[in-house]
Amino acid sequence: MRNIIISFLKNISIFDFVKRLYLKFDRVNRYYKRYESKEFRVTYYRKLIDKYLKNTTSNNHNDFIIQLEKEISKRSKHLITIQPNWWIAFFRVVGSERECKELDKYVDVLHNETLKLPFSRNSSFTLLEIYALLIEYGLYGAGCVIRSQCAQAVIQEGIDDKSSQKSLERFFSAAFEENDKDKINSTLDLLKGMSEDNSELLLIEFLLNKIN
Repeated sequence: MRNIIISFLKNISIFDFVKRLYLKFDRVNRYYKRYESKEFRVTYYRKLIDKYLKNTTSNNHNDFIIQLEKEISKRSKHLITIQPNWWIAFFRVVGSERECKELDKYVDVLHNETLKLPFSRNSSFTLLEIYALLIEYGLYGAGCVIRSQCAQAVIQEGIDDKSSQKSLERFFSAAFEENDKDKINSTLDLLKGMSEDNSELLLIEFLLNKIN
């Protein structure tokens, strides 16, 4: 083995060796961090759901709902609390063929169940995870209901002087969606205090003043 390694090193330049080593570690790093991407997580959830619906013959989805919520909580790192009735309505929609005569009725049921969700028991991060899942399936009506609650949840969670730039940007976006001018202006001031280059923020401030 030692001779093989020595022979390999003699036949490869230091540059190529370092490059190969970097690419190897980069692939490993991206593999272990893949769930940090919301797009990857949502695709993963969809694969779980589609596989389950394709193979199940039961109308009792409770065990899978528990499993799915555990996966979402694990991968997103945020606890999820959704009533089983919502998941059942969701499965009925995404598991139906486009030609299904009852599809519009199922979509309406999902919309009504979405309005009943315990929004206050879920963080804004959790709500955005469900929102992304609905958009993945093209369920924009129910998605809009979730999205509007996301902004309110971010506002309720609040910010302080120790909030990160990312948290401030989320809060600013939520305040903008809610058209809360006081919170927009105060958050903009905090963001300007954190950034060395305020050109984009000054442009945003200029445009907001023009709108108002």
